This record gives sequence, structure tokens and C-alpha cells, in this order.
Amino acid sequence: MLLKNLRVSYSLKFILHYCNVSKKDSFYERFNNEVINSSKKESQSFNHNINLYKETFVKKKFANYRWF
Repeated sequence: MLLKNLRVSYSLKFILHYCNVSKKDSFYERFNNEVINSSKKESQSFNHNINLYKETFVKKKFANYRWF
């Protein structure tokens, strides 16, 4: 489990990243849409966070095994 500070910083980092990926609207419109969609749990940044948590859980589960 990440600390609250890290969770917030990673979330903001992902939101800003996905705002800068598409260049069809102004930054403020993209940022506004991304934040609104994140609150609805429909945005790309939210999906990225969920996938990140799933991957870390799997890695944590197998961390104690030795393969050599």
C-alpha cells in the first residue's frame, strides 16, 4: 500500500500525462474532462492506476519465492 502523499502525486502525474497525450482541445478542457472522468472512474488515468495496483499485488504475492 502506498502512502497517501505518493498516491496523490502518482494520480496527478497520470492525469497530467493523459491530458498531454491528446492535443485536440486546449489543455484546460482536456484537464477538466480528465478530472471529471476520473471522478466517474472512466478515465485513462484511473484505468492505469487500477492496472498498476493489480501488477504490484501480483509482484508482492510472488516476492518471497526463489527461482534460482
